[in-house]
Amino acid sequence: MEQKKEFWIAFGINFFFPGGGHIYAGDSHKGVRLLVFYLISWVLTPFIYVPGFVVVGVWIYALVKSREVVDTYNNKIEAEKEAAVKEEEKSITPEQFVSAINKANQLYVSEMISEPEFKVKKQTIISEFQFKKFIGDKDDLLLGLAPLKKNGTISEDELQEIKKILLSMN
Repeated sequence: MEQKKEFWIAFGINFFFPGGGHIYAGDSHKGVRLLVFYLISWVLTPFIYVPGFVVVGVWIYALVKSREVVDTYNNKIEAEKEAAVKEEEKSITPEQFVSAINKANQLYVSEMISEPEFKVKKQTIISEFQFKKFIGDKDDLLLGLAPLKKNGTISEDELQEIKKILLSMN
């Protein structure tokens, strides 16, 4: 994942190379246009009388827009991170599923939750499973559940419900 950009770095680059800060902050199209326009204006000033305020105007524009271009880039990075987190929350691996049931069982065995609370927690885990994107091998999940079935943590009915959910997944 990309890192956030700093305003003062973009501002500093734009100070010496108008448009360079935009390139640094991910807006390379506008940055290149600004830089090329600035350089052409600067080079052509003595020959075709491009007023100096055009050169200075481009320079000031690049400096003023430094904050906006960095904020736009950083907001995009934040949105991508949030989208990745949301996508991760929607998915589940065999290890995560088995671990969730094991954790609920450990809470029950250590008497941190009651048997009814354990059953509700376990049923919630199984029910939410059908709405997740399953990432992994279905056989790995069944192998992970085998010890839980053997020690009575999950019942035959719950195992059949999990299998039914697995079959409905593509």
